[in-house]
Amino acid sequence: MTILSSDVATFDVLHPSTGLVLPVAEPDGAVRGTIYALHGGGLSSAYWDCPFESALSLARLATAAGFRVAYPDRPGHRTNEERWPGGMPADEEARLHVATIGEVLSEGPLFLLGQSAGSMISLCAAATGAIANLAGIEYSGIGLHLDHDREHDGPIMERYWGPMALYPPEVFAPEGRAVTTPIVGEDGTSAFGWWKVFPSVAAKVTVPVRITMVDHELWWGPIPQALAEMSAGLSASSRVETNVEPGAGHNLSIGWAARAYHMGVLAFFERCLRV
Repeated sequence: MTILSSDVATFDVLHPSTGLVLPVAEPDGAVRGTIYALHGGGLSSAYWDCPFESALSLARLATAAGFRVAYPDRPGHRTNEERWPGGMPADEEARLHVATIGEVLSEGPLFLLGQSAGSMISLCAAATGAIANLAGIEYSGIGLHLDHDREHDGPIMERYWGPMALYPPEVFAPEGRAVTTPIVGEDGTSAFGWWKVFPSVAAKVTVPVRITMVDHELWWGPIPQALAEMSAGLSASSRVETNVEPGAGHNLSIGWAARAYHMGVLAFFERCLRV
């Protein structure tokens, strides 16, 4: 374990036997729950701790509210690239995270938080039924069916991100390399086949779920339809909430809407703790 200091919290870098390098942000006081956060494709774990605007950091906001935040680079990305250079298929990656959670984060309520490809992994992990302390899931950045009619609309960066004005300018400057990484092939494969995988995965999720889509989403077709389809598929969940985040692009946790979104995430997790 390596201990790193921060002006907000103590950060532990765990090295469980699964081989996953796992940074963990700890609150100053008692831990009320743990958030296990998985970023999307082409990003790093810095997605959850925005290096350009501290107010946009999920790790900082959540630790201030008493939550521990574990946010690894997913396999194929940054600190976990060398061991898994091409990433992993979604089901295999899900089992990796389940094993990691079971080894080092099995005490107290645990919440899964996913974005884009990380949302698919979070749902697959929940569907295993092997996270005994799982209390809820929040995910964003996915629907069921990719919108191929809009696949070639507009500049490529805006298709991936939405309008650039929705983000701090550093995101698209050289400093942005602190957050972005090359996209791994497995993430693209998972996205194109997600509509076939989701029904069987969703039917096994029993905990409360909140689904967020952004108002500038360009990948997943009509937002009301996507939210309705996913909600219907989560038929075994004890509660499904939906949210459309205004003024937000696909990578919303490093955009200007991040703080409002993260407050909504924490409010949902608070509701889960009351059950």
